[in-house]
Amino acid sequence: MANQQKTIFICALPGTGHLNPILRVSAELVGRKHRVIVFCDDMFQKIIEKSGAEYRPYSVKFTLPSQINHQDVDDTHGMLLFFFRSVQVAYEDVGYMLEQVNTERPDLIIYDQFSFTTKYLFKLMEKNYQDKASHLRPPKSICFYTCFAMRPSIYPDHCHSKRLLVTDYWSNSLSYSVFNEQVKLCHKYKIEAENPFELAYNYTTNINIISCFPELQPESEKFDSSFKFVGCCLSNESQNFETSDKQLGDILQSFEPINPNYQMSKFSKQLVYASLGTLFNHKVCVFEKIIESVKILNNSSVEIMVLISCGKTSLEYLAEKVKNGYNIPDNVALFEFVPQIEILKRASLFITHAGMNSSSEAVHYGVPVICIPIKADQPLCAIRLADDLKLGVRLDADKFGGQELFEAIKLVLTDSSFRQRAVDFSKISRKYDGTLKTADIVQSVLSNEFY
Repeated sequence: MANQQKTIFICALPGTGHLNPILRVSAELVGRKHRVIVFCDDMFQKIIEKSGAEYRPYSVKFTLPSQINHQDVDDTHGMLLFFFRSVQVAYEDVGYMLEQVNTERPDLIIYDQFSFTTKYLFKLMEKNYQDKASHLRPPKSICFYTCFAMRPSIYPDHCHSKRLLVTDYWSNSLSYSVFNEQVKLCHKYKIEAENPFELAYNYTTNINIISCFPELQPESEKFDSSFKFVGCCLSNESQNFETSDKQLGDILQSFEPINPNYQMSKFSKQLVYASLGTLFNHKVCVFEKIIESVKILNNSSVEIMVLISCGKTSLEYLAEKVKNGYNIPDNVALFEFVPQIEILKRASLFITHAGMNSSSEAVHYGVPVICIPIKADQPLCAIRLADDLKLGVRLDADKFGGQELFEAIKLVLTDSSFRQRAVDFSKISRKYDGTLKTADIVQSVLSNEFY
């Protein structure tokens, strides 16, 4: 008997690392004849619709305050600005999303772990139901983690927890503004207030899907059965990649897809890929240090091509510097955005901020890493990849210099043990199909097997 079509809301965070994994699941669910509506930012409308889902904007565009894009912004302040803006957006969006739920009556809502709007929405709907102000209970839901699973008594421990935000977030006055915004929100909707940082990292729900495999997740065996470690969520289709950017196309053509490099083949010229993701690519000082390290490398026997995805703000800043005489080596290519999977298929090294999606994809394709974490969950991923699993090297984003990075690049490219361990973990990753497993769990939830 064919599955009955259901309506599924996906409440996504407007960041590539947060959206890509769930969009692969979205495409699978559309293929199973479900109606999928993805709420996100209009800059992602095309790729959402390409997955077969319907696109809908939130009522308020999630734009971070302009300060966060300044290259010298303090990382702690930047993260607090993210929380501040998240609560601000929820103030307007909760009512809008309630209207969407009342109109569409979704059978299921899948939401990003950091979707404040959805979590406050559920609180409001439950309160309205309990107060008999509405006959609608909150729909079935799944929390989708694009970072490691977290519970205070399991992971991370107290020491690692400090790396998630700040050593003491009360030491920054912006924390009080975050709480004040939440008080305003809770007063508007007449729901109980709570620590917004706890709401982000310690929200209880029936089903949690984590887009990494259990061997990658620290302490995975200690989490209860509500946590499903499904593996990396990738497309299972083999696609021919095309680009209109001639420079990028030429680079891709000059490096054949090699990963996972099970044969441990060696190459005279190697591709190095660098990216700081979406939310923190304003850290132009990191890109400048990468360029500096390449200048040093060019005087050694290591032959590389470096491809840097640096985002619009940093790209414009560096382009302006070039006009004023700043020298970028010929073997360094700067882009606003690149197709990360296509690069990882060809790369011998990934210099990364160690966001969860980038980390999972690096492991899946067996690419050694140099981790330069900024904030949020990135330090935890970096510790896991570099310190625990020995898949690369970890550097301090605020303290490292071009010489230190040069030495790290040379070490990882010349010591085959990093590549061997990366390949070994790639084999483990490929035992899991996160996309299909997630779609199967969704199907079970829709069939009332979990409720």
